[in-house]
Amino acid sequence: MLLDQFSGNALDEILYDPGRGNGISSSSPKLRRSYSYTGFLNIWKNSRGNKGHIFTLPSCSVETNQSPGEDNDFEPGLFTDHGFNFPLAYNILSSVFQPDGNLGATQYSISPPFAFHFSIGLSLSDRFRLIFLSPDPVFTANSLVYQSIENSSDLKLFNRDGIFIQAISPNPSNSQNEWVMLCNRGNDPQDLSQYELEDSSSTDIFATYKERKGNDLPIGLEPVFFSGDISVLNPGQCAFIVDPDSDQLHLRQTGSGISPVLTVKNGSTIGNGLGTEESIDLFKYVNGERIHIHSYGNRYSHSPFSINAGKNEIIFLKPGKRGEEPADYESLLW
Repeated sequence: MLLDQFSGNALDEILYDPGRGNGISSSSPKLRRSYSYTGFLNIWKNSRGNKGHIFTLPSCSVETNQSPGEDNDFEPGLFTDHGFNFPLAYNILSSVFQPDGNLGATQYSISPPFAFHFSIGLSLSDRFRLIFLSPDPVFTANSLVYQSIENSSDLKLFNRDGIFIQAISPNPSNSQNEWVMLCNRGNDPQDLSQYELEDSSSTDIFATYKERKGNDLPIGLEPVFFSGDISVLNPGQCAFIVDPDSDQLHLRQTGSGISPVLTVKNGSTIGNGLGTEESIDLFKYVNGERIHIHSYGNRYSHSPFSINAGKNEIIFLKPGKRGEEPADYESLLW
């Protein structure tokens, strides 16, 4: 854990779990992180270095950004959020080897497709400062917006709709008990009957569990915590999309109020069956237009990822995170 030497507050931390295969006797990649001091208001930033990058530093000092035994480097800019949604704002720290000039950036959406390119002015005399990025007026629909920075793997996403893929259970002991949790982190109620879920091979629209099955809830769920007859998700609420043939489900009511339970309107599984390392994307139809809302895995972005879920593991989006990288998620057992 990295602590502020004046206030004692935690600035950053890394959690180590030998059970996840990161121990020193494991053959998996080791879990490491180093830190850089921004030189601004006692703010530090964790490393995002890439091997072989042309921007290198000779030693682990002041602005180091790599693990022991590796070259010290970092990408042309280190970025940290200043705000959760639009208008966008970043703190940006340019590399000591990044010359004065402009750094290109792109905001883009997948559906509807659009890209907006702009530049950020960098100066070594002002290496750490707040950058405000206002959305281009062409982003009229509440589509998911990705942002990339030139010569950087950094990815930012901005969910303008408010519905997030909060958790998935892709590898239960009973394969019929797969589920996806959606949470409304926005300000407006949303009708999930207008949404659809897409995996690598199929797409499903939603129906309330009662509409599809005729029963109020799957066996194992209590009506005091869950409802199979609601499709509207209010701010703060979370809903479960379950397999239509699920049985003896073990779910936890999450969010505020009763959790709606929905299923796929057609077919016998969610998608083609959720894969342990599969990406899934959430879309919504607005006036006949298909809008990209959120993604688990960001497969349509410039920086996709996958997470291998073990048996009965639930992949859960951490509080305050948006799903930009694997570190935004944690694996839980319910």
